[in-house]
Amino acid sequence: MSLRLFGPGRKSNRPPSRENEATRVRAVQVALIRVGIPVQLTGVMDAKTRSGIRFFQGSNGLGETGYLDRETVELLKAMVKSRSRVISRKRVDPGPSGAAAPESEDH
Repeated sequence: MSLRLFGPGRKSNRPPSRENEATRVRAVQVALIRVGIPVQLTGVMDAKTRSGIRFFQGSNGLGETGYLDRETVELLKAMVKSRSRVISRKRVDPGPSGAAAPESEDH
């Protein structure tokens, strides 16, 4: 899955089409679901999607804005790629067998 939310510089000053925006939002919603945050696949940046983004951000020590900044997108992409999941505001990485094992809480 590719989260194409931040690409190289835009060549147009026109806002993205609704179709492109819906595709991008749907990609974020799929990614949130893959990391364990239940949102609906609507293709619309609705209150539940923003809440899911805030939860993801808070679970990973990011500012809880509900908006997709570069740091949020990059971490979400990395977690989807590594099959990590967010559980109870803690990031969980799959163990060697693929089973989820909580990260150490030692700071």
